[in-house]
Amino acid sequence: MARQQDRECSLNATDEPTAVRLSEDDLAAVVDALVGNVFRHTPPTTPFAVEVRRTAQTVVLTVDDAGPGIEAPHRAVARGQSATSTGLGLDIAHRAAITSQGRLHVEQSPMGGARVRIEMPLCAQVSKRRRMRVRQRRSELWRWYGSRRTKAPL
Repeated sequence: MARQQDRECSLNATDEPTAVRLSEDDLAAVVDALVGNVFRHTPPTTPFAVEVRRTAQTVVLTVDDAGPGIEAPHRAVARGQSATSTGLGLDIAHRAAITSQGRLHVEQSPMGGARVRIEMPLCAQVSKRRRMRVRQRRSELWRWYGSRRTKAPL
């Protein structure tokens, strides 16, 4: 989709294990909702970036865009507060943050538009099989959005 709309997109994802208290399907729904918001609420050529970063105690998923931003970011999580959107994407991310005992932040992006950041605490390590499925799902997701994958600096 990104290529079809001439969108520059980048992914910066850690290769470290990033086990959180969400199912694979719920985590995929969060990423899909946040990236989907970029496509729904910004002009077709607007660039965006996705980062998955691991800290000592959390996994941080950040979606930035260079679009018009979110009016009143501090109220953006409440569904139905916008005249142009139902807020479903942010609601999905907010529920995931609550489920994982994490936090959701909506603010202005360094790219000039919106930044949505979800912090989720790390949980116990997962099996090698699940890590393989997560890597495969990431790969499939970025093929779908047309991004090229880059690795996070260590």
